[in-house]
Amino acid sequence: MSRVMRFCMIIFIVILFFGTWLLGSFIVIQIDSEQFIHDKQFKVLQKQNQELQRNVDKQCRLINKKELVRDDLSGDKYDNKKDAHKAWERARKEKVIRDNLIYFPHLNQMWCLVPKAASTSWSKAIVDRLNFESTNIFIDSSANYSLQVILKQNFGNINRTAFVNAAQSDKIKKVLLIRHPFSRIASAYRDKLADRKAKVDGMHFFQQFGVKINRRFRQSRKDVKQKEPTFQEFVDYLIETKPLDMNEHWQPISLMCGLCHVHYDHIIAMENLEKTKVFHLNQLGFPGNNFPVENKNSGTYSSQELFRNISNSRKVRLLDKYQEDFRLFQYSFLKHYYI
Repeated sequence: MSRVMRFCMIIFIVILFFGTWLLGSFIVIQIDSEQFIHDKQFKVLQKQNQELQRNVDKQCRLINKKELVRDDLSGDKYDNKKDAHKAWERARKEKVIRDNLIYFPHLNQMWCLVPKAASTSWSKAIVDRLNFESTNIFIDSSANYSLQVILKQNFGNINRTAFVNAAQSDKIKKVLLIRHPFSRIASAYRDKLADRKAKVDGMHFFQQFGVKINRRFRQSRKDVKQKEPTFQEFVDYLIETKPLDMNEHWQPISLMCGLCHVHYDHIIAMENLEKTKVFHLNQLGFPGNNFPVENKNSGTYSSQELFRNISNSRKVRLLDKYQEDFRLFQYSFLKHYYI
């Protein structure tokens, strides 16, 4: 081999070595950069979640909620009927909370899967994880039925002892889904009351609530069973209904999930879910980042269009029913289309 060829080969090896080192350094820098961005985003999301938790705690102190009581209290134990009624009402509230919480001992998690707040998407994620971790119950996440109902049947109906222990335990993560009250109301109307022919629950909700609403707000008997309630009639119905008597699809989240009685570690807002889902999936131990957010109930009319025909006086009265949701979750009443 000539000296020239040996020299060229040495130069080639040096260039190859230097190029490989340079490429490796670039990849490391790129990975470090991505990790830095990821860590920074993680800290931002963590801070936002903590700020929301602190606001909930602060508002609960201002509200000064009384401690919930056992649900077997009866008026016979009180001389004062007013005190007996208050105790009975607190017992009802506790029952509402326990009925809406789902406790997963295998995951060390307790969820309040709020309807109309991406609960279907999260239910699928939970079911897939339960099946993956080989619990005694297998649930088909692709089946055409309500996964929330199945989860409640298998992991709901928490007794008071389990509820208190889970609520007070630092080892069990408590997870809450939230959504702007008015947006959730509009979604519930579109999905449950706007069309009695809807495949899922359409006729059931029309018979349970639609006819009742029509009977209350319509003069003609002919119209009671012939047409679905209008959105304004639904709003009037909500204004006249006590929150404790509302259906879970439009009941205030603060009531149904016991915001001032359960300290939630993760408060997941539907409005920010596309940005925060990876953070929450990782923090809660869910494998992978694939989490499609379903929006099956977008409907023909948007929330803005539905509320456009509602008078400001009605909106203010509706706000009064959901004021704790607005206050606890820092939702704006004036923002967008509501006033």
